[in-house]
Amino acid sequence: MRFDVLTLFPDILSGYLGQSLLKLGIERQLVQVNLHNIRDWAQGKHKVVDDRPYGGGPGMLLRFEPVGGMR
Repeated sequence: MRFDVLTLFPDILSGYLGQSLLKLGIERQLVQVNLHNIRDWAQGKHKVVDDRPYGGGPGMLLRFEPVGGMR
């Protein structure tokens, strides 16, 4: 079973992958977990991945460019 995880903080998840049943599944090659840092596909000096919602309002959205460019 393969899991691809898109995240801004891949280092945080490494602790979860090294514990309990998930660790055992990875060691026995029953589970494969690939962590992908969304910022790797971001553009510009600061690797910005978030944008404001269309029409304003509170909250933030992910830009299409980094997520849509992950092929």
